Amino acid sequence: MEKTIEWFKIKGSRYRAKPWKQLFIEKYTHGAVLDLGGGIASTSRYFLDKKIIEKLVIVDLAETPLLSIKNTNALAIEICGDILDNMFLENYFNTIYLFAVLHHILGRECRIELLKNIKHMLRNNGHVIITVWNPDLDSLKKKYMIKTLESEKDVLICDSISCRYYYLYDIEELCNEIRYVGLEIIEKGYFYQNTKRKNITRNIYVVAEKK
Repeated sequence: MEKTIEWFKIKGSRYRAKPWKQLFIEKYTHGAVLDLGGGIASTSRYFLDKKIIEKLVIVDLAETPLLSIKNTNALAIEICGDILDNMFLENYFNTIYLFAVLHHILGRECRIELLKNIKHMLRNNGHVIITVWNPDLDSLKKKYMIKTLESEKDVLICDSISCRYYYLYDIEELCNEIRYVGLEIIEKGYFYQNTKRKNITRNIYVVAEKK
């Protein structure tokens, strides 16, 4: 996990600088929003500027990206902290973003604990929007050095900067984890960050609701 955090500290404001504008994000975004592991939070700040979000809290362990966006909007609060800590009130947020974060959490127990915390923080009828990377592994091996850990789904992906940990979910396993903590799935699917490089930019998304 330390290597993963160090990678994001070095990347800082250069990583995912363009907001994601997918319809499924805007559709389920409103009110008070928590962006967990948000980094520079380009997507949540985009919807804040559009006034779709009323209040925004961004939490990330890497301080560098948070410092780069400090004081950019009075309605946004940046917190440098561990997203595994249950630091907010119960039933507080309308929407929680977990964009490209869950796959970096080492160990199923920790991933489940994070999902339980998310349910705790969501208001009734609130939504969590989760995305995880779902690349073609053979294509990925041509671009990066891949180190397999306990299973083929537990990998370190290494480049010239450092190594990042990933748990490579498939869509059914991710949905099962979300249902396990008592959230109801209302939409799921795939999207691509770059349609010219679909084999390595495919992502799974799942939207779940707290009843």
